[in-house]
Order: sequence, then structure tokens, then C-alpha cells
Amino acid sequence: MRTLNAILGAAAIAAATFPCGAKAGELHSSRVFVLGANIATDGPLTAFVAHVGESVHLSIKYEIGTLSYPDGGGTATLESNDFTNPEYGYFCPPDETCDMTAALPVIMLDPASGRIIGRADKPGRFIFSPAVRDRDNGEPYRGKGAWDTLFVTSEGKTWSEAKYPVVLIVLPPPDPGNVDLQCTFDGASRAPLLLTLDFKAGYAEILGDDGKLGGIYQLNNPDSDVIGWSSLPKTGVNGVALNRTNGSLTANFYDVSKAALTAHCAKRSTKREF
Repeated sequence: MRTLNAILGAAAIAAATFPCGAKAGELHSSRVFVLGANIATDGPLTAFVAHVGESVHLSIKYEIGTLSYPDGGGTATLESNDFTNPEYGYFCPPDETCDMTAALPVIMLDPASGRIIGRADKPGRFIFSPAVRDRDNGEPYRGKGAWDTLFVTSEGKTWSEAKYPVVLIVLPPPDPGNVDLQCTFDGASRAPLLLTLDFKAGYAEILGDDGKLGGIYQLNNPDSDVIGWSSLPKTGVNGVALNRTNGSLTANFYDVSKAALTAHCAKRSTKREF
């Protein structure tokens, strides 16, 4: 039996899209997610990242009901909601400690919107699985559909838990020892990769195309000449190795038929030209 860690309260409906050419129809959908936790990280997870002292704003949302989608594809609408009186909570994955109050000493919850608001108090990595149940109907629908949730029983109650956890990463204040790099790919029409190696916290922090943090990955062997991390955002990469002695970067794909990406990395200037 899983142990529920916190009870939250809210309701929300999210949109889904279907490919062009799809026939009109209905589909039962079940998913629970955290709005705001959208940064790529290790494995099939997403993360919310904050520095110590910063505010944290998250919202637990759900979509559990019948979707109706138009002929030809497009945005689906939620025709019926299975949960009309929701109760929210979160679970720890096995072998994980996800006491968010250790990172958020003050948690304020808006029961009407599901917002979780707090302050990041100390560095850490907190993994949790958001969940929801209906107070009025204890047993949810278990038939055919698109299932991004699992059923969990705790204290006699059945919960719909997100299939993949969410990671709350709290980083220490930016360290003078951080290394900012620009990596230029060899023989590819790819934009340069901009990243920061945060050796104190143990992460490779990858900037996205919009200049915001797009991915954050735990560093492997941070004290060696060749360091690594698990992936790059939106690339299908499965493993990155960076040689600190010559700046050579190699990134392999999940699809082994694809040639590895190679790049040369150099320190970015700390001075702005404009």
C-alpha cells in the first residue's frame, strides 16, 4: 500500500490535440500533471527548477473523462468529467523521499485553483507523483482509453496517480565556479548549444531556443576528465560525453542507426558585447 503524503484541492481541464486526418469520435482520457513543471530532465520526467530563496508556483491539474475530437483532427474538448468533487494528493515513488515541506517551508494552497505556492529554502531534489480522486465516486472508470495514470489504493481510497513523477529541483545560488559553454556542432545545421556546468550542484543546465532553461541533467563523473549526462532537450539523445581536456562533445541517439552528434565546446565570455 502506498502512503499519501499531502492532500491538495483543485480542478482543471486541459486540451488535447489529434493528428490531421483523424476521424471524429470520442476517447476516454486519464492524466494528472503539474502545470509549470515543463523542463526536460533525466528519464521520462519533467522538472520545475528554482534557486534557493526564490518563490515556487505550481498547479496540480487533471483531465479524466471523455474527450470528443473533431473530424480531420485538431483540438479535443472534454465532453464529460468523471471527477466532479476532486481531492488531490501526491505520492512518493518507491525508495524516494519527497517531503516537499523540506524545500517549501511555507505552503499556501488555493483550493479553487490547485496552486501550490511556497519558497525554496534549501537545495535538493524532490520527486513526487501527483494524484487525484473523486470524493463522491470512490471507484473510477477502468475501461478502454488513453491511460497516463495508475490506480493506487491508500487508506481504503482509490487514487488516479500520474504514471511518471515530477521533479522539483532546488539549486543553490549561482556559484562563481559554474562554467558557461558554447558548443558548435560539426557538419550539422544545428544552432550552437549553450549550457552551464554547475559542479557544485551537480547538474548540466541546457538553455533552450528561447534563452530559458530547457533541460537539466545530473552530471556523471563530475571530477573526471570526461564528464557526462543523460540527454539533450528535444533531440532523442541517449547519453552525452564531454571531454574537459579538449572540449570535445559526443551525443548518442536512442536510435542507434543515427550517427552520433559531435561538437566542440568552449567557454563563453562573461562580458557582454552589447
